[in-house]
Amino acid sequence: MTDEVEALAAFSSFALSSAPERLKDDKEVVLLALINNGLALREASERLKDDKEVVLRAVGFHPFALFYASERLKDNKEVALIAVKGNGYILNSVSKKLRNNTSVILAAVKNSGKVLRDASKRLKNDKKVALIAVSNNGLALEHVSKRLQKDIEIVETALVNNIESLIYCDFKVLPQINLSLFTMEQREKMYLEFSKNSSEDDIFLLAKTKRHFLS
Repeated sequence: MTDEVEALAAFSSFALSSAPERLKDDKEVVLLALINNGLALREASERLKDDKEVVLRAVGFHPFALFYASERLKDNKEVALIAVKGNGYILNSVSKKLRNNTSVILAAVKNSGKVLRDASKRLKNDKKVALIAVSNNGLALEHVSKRLQKDIEIVETALVNNIESLIYCDFKVLPQINLSLFTMEQREKMYLEFSKNSSEDDIFLLAKTKRHFLS
């Protein structure tokens, strides 16, 4: 290792930003800089942003380094999995093709449920994916398909995680969920949401559901 490389490695990775262009294209230098901060990938040459070993190290230290990777490597499943396992919110930098990949989306929503919003339409309608997402964050119910917003298990799981996800479910499913999982205060919220969306003319139904939620 040259003295110049050792000197650069001793500083913050941000030292790479003021380094000569030849060092930004030196794989040894860049790999060392990434140890201090994966985001140093931003300063690397375009050639090294397209180097799988370099990018894997970068996203391993800082998932958001994926933002600076080449389009080719944003479409690499191995790279994408490491990034989204570290922070699901980088999913929006993953290629469109991989946002339709079940393994990638499962890894992302296990980390951050609400990133389901960046998944493909197909996977927003996948019950296994949706369950993991709402288990992590009930508010992910906003991003599941309309079909799954009517699914009792999905809705129940979302509400247990966060009662505020009420606003995203199909209100007609509320009388079918297991109320023993909820406090009386939460059940009152459910009834209010149900009554708000029900027809005011159906007095019998409202009375019946009120007894159901509040008894």
